[in-house]
Amino acid sequence: MRFEFGRYIVVDDDICHGKPIFRGTRILVSDVIEL
Repeated sequence: MRFEFGRYIVVDDDICHGKPIFRGTRILVSDVIEL
């Protein structure tokens, strides 16, 4: 199942175990927030 939050953040069960990522990438939102 795929959920979209705004324009850039996507949650998809098939990508990165359902963790929030940036659309079109496999960059985790949590990795960017840690910076």
